[in-house]
Amino acid sequence: MKQTVKNFLCALLVICIVLTSSVMAFAAVTGDINSDGKVNSTDALGILKYTVGATPSKFEKSVADVNADGKINSTDALAVLRIAVGIGNSTELSKDEIVKLYNNGLAKVSEQLTCNLTISTDISGTVNKFLMNGEKNPMFESLLENTLNSDYEDEKYRFFNGKTTDGQKAKDILASINLTANRVKSAKAVKQGNGYKLNIVLVEETVTLDELLPDMIDFDYCEVTYPGTNITAIIDNEGRIERVDYVSDGHMKASGHINDSSVYIDVLIAEESTYTFSY
Repeated sequence: MKQTVKNFLCALLVICIVLTSSVMAFAAVTGDINSDGKVNSTDALGILKYTVGATPSKFEKSVADVNADGKINSTDALAVLRIAVGIGNSTELSKDEIVKLYNNGLAKVSEQLTCNLTISTDISGTVNKFLMNGEKNPMFESLLENTLNSDYEDEKYRFFNGKTTDGQKAKDILASINLTANRVKSAKAVKQGNGYKLNIVLVEETVTLDELLPDMIDFDYCEVTYPGTNITAIIDNEGRIERVDYVSDGHMKASGHINDSSVYIDVLIAEESTYTFSY
């Protein structure tokens, strides 16, 4: 009797969701929980049964969390119904949802038993102006440009339960690439298998560098302006980050002193960084 009531309530809730789906929007993942090659109301009903403890005989849990929020509930059933009627789309993820998906993917690195991380960086730069005591100094200008265009070795880390063997925490190493929604200008999520490909563009940012070449230059100020960093991230079917690509163009301006000489620096910097994760 109790099972019959549960099934009836599930069916009733599906009908209610269909009637209200036109005013609600959620992003969909696969949703084919019964693996019949279709995403339809049968899958939605199966998800609802699961939420009340009446799991269907055929239930693929890995594709039931269709909005990738870490929970399986009526919201996922609604997302499935939206796919079924042609109004569900993976690009409907909001900016906040995409930022959350991205940050959660980074956070999962700390939850893994093991994880390898390689950070590859390529930086190139052009010196617009280098003045010493108000005059050009070709030697220092050449030295600075050669430094900017040097080869950078890959950084490699191996994490065990979120830490390296010398105690560095994954979350600390990755802190610099965490995001907040107010830093994001635009974001798009494209379904890729049971995961996502995220394309994120940041707002213009100006970063103040308190210390840069501290043994050589005493800076009065040193700022780098980034007009809009582009981020591409791959999220796997378990919500883990697989790869992050950063592409940014920066404009650095700095003023300070080398010994008793005043200096002014104006440099254009192009940076590409790739974070590759393996589990």
